[in-house]
Amino acid sequence: MGYYSITLPHNIEGEVQWRKMIRKSKSFMHLLMPWKKVAQEVKTGYVVKLKSAFVNETEYRLFKTNEGGWFQDVHGKVEVNEPVTLAIKRAIEDYETQYIH
Repeated sequence: MGYYSITLPHNIEGEVQWRKMIRKSKSFMHLLMPWKKVAQEVKTGYVVKLKSAFVNETEYRLFKTNEGGWFQDVHGKVEVNEPVTLAIKRAIEDYETQYIH
């Protein structure tokens, strides 16, 4: 779990909290064959709280897969395509390439 701040256009500040999420999918066959490996899906979940002088605090939830796909829901059905979420995605990617990697 981690925490950092990002800056978006129009003087909007964002507080980002992130953590790795592991989802194990077990099927009925794993009860019959427990030696089989359980499929794991690893994603990074982000909770972004935006603060501005003109707008109340708003919260966005984004999820990034290991393959690099960005989604607004845990199941990966709603892609990031709104202007605000695209700006958040760009700011997170910029921060992670600059400071984390």
